[in-house]
Amino acid sequence: IKINTKVETFRLEFKRLTQNWPVLLVTSVLFLAKLVIISSIPYFLAKSMGLEFSSTNELVNIIDTTSMTWLVSSITQMVPIPGGSGGAELVFQNMFGGTFFKNATQADISALILLWRSVTFYLGLIVGFIVFISYRESPKKESFLHGDNKTLLELQVINLENERRKTLVLNEYIEEELSIKDIEKRF
Repeated sequence: IKINTKVETFRLEFKRLTQNWPVLLVTSVLFLAKLVIISSIPYFLAKSMGLEFSSTNELVNIIDTTSMTWLVSSITQMVPIPGGSGGAELVFQNMFGGTFFKNATQADISALILLWRSVTFYLGLIVGFIVFISYRESPKKESFLHGDNKTLLELQVINLENERRKTLVLNEYIEEELSIKDIEKRF
């Protein structure tokens, strides 16, 4: 029942999402903007450190940096440790440490890696932890603001369970040869 409910919930929510094109479009554009901004952070960090890119075209440098950061993220998704620790830094060093910069030393690449991970990964952890420990809301206020806080999945499981019970009861009534009006009265 739970698996069927999850599949049905996904189907319903996907159908609802595809029917609401403005929300889908805005969400997709915002997600893409967030992805581009986060992936272009190494470019701005390298510029702030005074590193010279191999190409003289700034647009090409931004696109190269962003696409290489996407590639680093894709590769580190395959590393089965939290946050891809170690793997992300190694891949980043191999991607950006070659001929990507004209005047970069190994120390410059290491500093760039440290800044990149600090801004994109560790800063989010620290801010999230601070929000987590400082967030206080009373249960009364929470239930007042959000009403019934059961998820759609929980409500559907309850509904399926009630339907199953009704079917069992209906089968018992049919065996007793009760009329439809008698059955409806008992519900």
